[in-house]
Amino acid sequence: MIVKSNHQRTSCRVLSLLFIVSMMLYNSCWADPAAKTEDKPLIMGIFPVLSSGQIEKLFAPLAAHVAKELGHSVRLYTKSNFEDFTAELSHETYDIAFIQPLDYIAAHDKYGYIPVARRDGELSALLVVLPESPLQTLQDLKGKVVGLPPEVAAVSYLTRKELVAASIDIHKDVTLSYLKAHDACLNQLMLRKVDVCGSAEQPIRFFEKKWNITFRTLAETKSIPPAVFMVHRRVPLEKRRAIKNALLSWQESKEGRDPSLNSGMAFYKDTNEKEYKVLYDYIEK
Repeated sequence: MIVKSNHQRTSCRVLSLLFIVSMMLYNSCWADPAAKTEDKPLIMGIFPVLSSGQIEKLFAPLAAHVAKELGHSVRLYTKSNFEDFTAELSHETYDIAFIQPLDYIAAHDKYGYIPVARRDGELSALLVVLPESPLQTLQDLKGKVVGLPPEVAAVSYLTRKELVAASIDIHKDVTLSYLKAHDACLNQLMLRKVDVCGSAEQPIRFFEKKWNITFRTLAETKSIPPAVFMVHRRVPLEKRRAIKNALLSWQESKEGRDPSLNSGMAFYKDTNEKEYKVLYDYIEK
């Protein structure tokens, strides 16, 4: 169940999902405002890659799995837009954060987060169209509407870069339409409000399965390291290791093996700072 958070004091609204594991062990931390910091629930923030309802479906079982393996309560949060999520990240609100790759440098260098597990595979933008679309190449996009997730999303950046490389003026030749999340973009494509949607493989496969449709890929961009789970340095080392092990063992759990829950969105592998160093040069260029 999604409930509104009391983060009005920080002038932002947070969508919160509360999971209490081992109630008899941890009930006191909810009732006692003076409970020790280390006994309070860990906050897991998920960037708004999809709508809040879809994030709940995909990540609530994972949060419960982490809580169970950790032996510690976990609260799952998301935000309604990328900007608000990034603001919370900068405030170091989250103990565990699942972030898009373009937020990695600030999260690591400024806000004290350490990478522990990354999504399997690499991240590239897929420009998809309806099966019956007459569009065949990027050059056919001139005069068309290109749907994208929010402007600050990595997929949007990769798509703009690909269009420019194809000698398409993104200010004159096409209309860029930014939507709230990946599924909103794909929904607009279904409704024929945009001619093409730039998204990532996992949201596309999730959407295709949900609506029993197969999009046609018009183009694929170059790839960068994918979305990553990071843990704040304030979390004790022993707990950080336990969180990492829980994320890596998710796909071996009963829920993780359930295709109706993971839909290709929830498989993770080990990672470290070295793997994400490529982003420094990439973003600078």
